[in-house]
Amino acid sequence: MEKKIVTRTIVVESEKLPHKVFSVFIELEGMYRNVVIQLLLYAVRSSITSFIRLKAVKYRDLRSIYSHLPSYYVYTACQDASIRAKSFLKLRKTCLTNREYPEVKNISIRLDDHLWELEGYASVRIATPKG
Repeated sequence: MEKKIVTRTIVVESEKLPHKVFSVFIELEGMYRNVVIQLLLYAVRSSITSFIRLKAVKYRDLRSIYSHLPSYYVYTACQDASIRAKSFLKLRKTCLTNREYPEVKNISIRLDDHLWELEGYASVRIATPKG
């Protein structure tokens, strides 16, 4: 029996959020971006494309640096960075890019099932560094 994975993308409109809540999302996005960039640079420098290997090497370091960030954000950032590194190294190997390191333009925060929970029918509780 094959497992089916359901993915849901939610766009949060900033003008409908209170300023305090929106600032928490901005701070979270900044930290997540920094973690992904650090992991990506390390993965490309070390030619690591495996999520498991990248997590094994860098997870503890990043957890100590970002101790206030829920642990699953570092876990999902490792997944994100390993996918980006694998794609970049493949492009570099086939000479489709001449850059030394990849550029991170867009960030989509991946919320593992440990980072959110449904509250009722129309609300979601999300784990953030601010609670």
